[in-house]
Amino acid sequence: VVSEPSLCKSGVYWSWNKDSASFENQLSQEASDTEKARKVWDLSEKLVGLA
Repeated sequence: VVSEPSLCKSGVYWSWNKDSASFENQLSQEASDTEKARKVWDLSEKLVGLA
């Protein structure tokens, strides 16, 4: 598992359950929205007193 090339990129995981298989995490459109990410970052800076 440690040397498996398909597991070297971010977002790929190994399951030790009965199937013992790798799977790639699929991000939703909302999680990939850079504008929302910027707004959340800006808001979090304000909430913790960094902005």
